[in-house]
Order: sequence, then structure tokens, then C-alpha cells
Amino acid sequence: MRKVAVERKGETNFFTSQNIKDCMKKVIAVTLHQSVMVDKDLEIKAYYAGHVLGAAMFRVTVGTQSVVYTVSRLNFDVFT
Repeated sequence: MRKVAVERKGETNFFTSQNIKDCMKKVIAVTLHQSVMVDKDLEIKAYYAGHVLGAAMFRVTVGTQSVVYTVSRLNFDVFT
């Protein structure tokens, strides 16, 4: 996937308006601490991350295994 993205660097209109509309139809908004059961074995739960204002992390559980996903991105442009 990375190779495809790198080869298209600088290209405009990477996604069409219809691509974005189709994707947004699949989005499910969740509140913090809300669990979403994707199927009988897959649960996703949102948590407040606490390290950046508005940041969230997600616990993904499949059966008895789980992983926590969180991302931190600091935009240094806001300081210049």
C-alpha cells in the first residue's frame, strides 16, 4: 500500500467525491466508552486517550485477545 501512495505523491483528486460519499456511509460515530460489536467475536471500544485534547484510543478485542490503538500527531506549524 505504501508503494502505491508514494507513486501517486503530488497527484490531485486522489479520491473522487463519490469515493468519499461512499466511505462516509460506512462511518459509525461512537461516544467514549461505547462498545461496538462488529460481529460475535469482534468488539471495538473507544476511550479518552488523555495525552492530547480530544484524542481517543480504541481497544479492539477478538475473542480473548485485545490490542489498544492510539495515534499522536503534533502539528508543529501551530507554533510558528
